Amino acid sequence: MCFTVYIHHTTSEHDTRHLSIINPVTGHTVYSPWQRPYYTKCEHPHIVGPIHPGEHCKWHPGCCRLECRKWCWTKGCKVLAEYHHFVDKEKGEVNDTSFLQQYMGRSVDRLWIAGHFFKNGVELHMARHFIKESRRIIKESPNPLDVTRSIWLKERTSADEQLAIAGLGQFALLWNMNVGFGGLPPRPGFEPDPRRNGDIERLLGLRVVPVPDSEVVVDTNDIKWPYYVKLEQQYQAGIEPIPDIPVIVPSIVKGTRLESLVDPMPSAQFSGSHTLKTGSVGTRSNPGNLARKGGKTVHRAEAVVGHWPLTEARNAVKWYKVRWAEDSGDKETWENNHHISAELIHVYWQRLDADTPPQ
Repeated sequence: MCFTVYIHHTTSEHDTRHLSIINPVTGHTVYSPWQRPYYTKCEHPHIVGPIHPGEHCKWHPGCCRLECRKWCWTKGCKVLAEYHHFVDKEKGEVNDTSFLQQYMGRSVDRLWIAGHFFKNGVELHMARHFIKESRRIIKESPNPLDVTRSIWLKERTSADEQLAIAGLGQFALLWNMNVGFGGLPPRPGFEPDPRRNGDIERLLGLRVVPVPDSEVVVDTNDIKWPYYVKLEQQYQAGIEPIPDIPVIVPSIVKGTRLESLVDPMPSAQFSGSHTLKTGSVGTRSNPGNLARKGGKTVHRAEAVVGHWPLTEARNAVKWYKVRWAEDSGDKETWENNHHISAELIHVYWQRLDADTPPQ
């Protein structure tokens, strides 16, 4: 497993980490350090003088001096965890990441729990944001097309909200199960009154979204969240390996299609994971729902269920996630577009187009 810590030396105004709701009942929200920040280009970069190539930040070009630290526990890692920490020296903040030792127990797999916990919180925040915006447009917009699109978006994101809450509850329980000596620190946001979470947030170096006291919501239920959530069977032993790397979150692409895939992977993840060979599975030699698994043997596929990169046009997409119809190892794997029949890819894009709201 590889654990990479990115330390962003920039101002608080350039902190573009995603907001994460870490308690769906109280709405307690923090800036998540376990996902990649979103790219922003400042019209007036505040750093004077050249930035050393080794300190270049691809997320905040011209406004950040990036410091990178990496730990690798096994040779040929295929599991990636990232942590983004922001230091604002202009406000007197000190570059100190010693708090990360709180996460380092006897098993590095526990880092996955934290990553997925915050990721589900990000997805929950995004879903609630778009639901709120959709309701506003439905209520205020005089444009029927805007209203139609907003109704579609509200319905789609309402389903995503429930999925995010369910996932957040699972990883909240897993976090609680792994707290203690050699494990994780207490879970952030666990207090039913958000104002009592300060000690844990300072211990873990979290930056909290300020909420006026008049808007503070306290969990007054007899059974506090997430203890009324039923832990899924595969998690009851503590933690199971999860093929999703929790560094990328869903996004709205060009304002038309909500990408609700929960596990898009960066291109670096494909390196070493498949041995691709020349030759393709095309409509002539292998018609229908066939694909080469790992670029090798031809197998029958159930469907294509994802693509990468998410924001590229169809003709620029290089990778597809294939769900296999037969028992041949992994149920779903990422394959090069040249190893998948054209029919499978065509059906996949037809389904996405059907999910796209009216133009």
